[in-house]
Amino acid sequence: MQMDCERISTQIKIDYRAGPGGRIKSKIDAVEQRLGRKLST
Repeated sequence: MQMDCERISTQIKIDYRAGPGGRIKSKIDAVEQRLGRKLST
């Protein structure tokens, strides 16, 4: 990539929230409950 470009730019965004973990798991569980089935992984 460096041979083709004069400038290389990258960005990263990190969002940290203090508190109990497992938030994404509880969101997936809520979607599965609403659908009435497990999501495929």
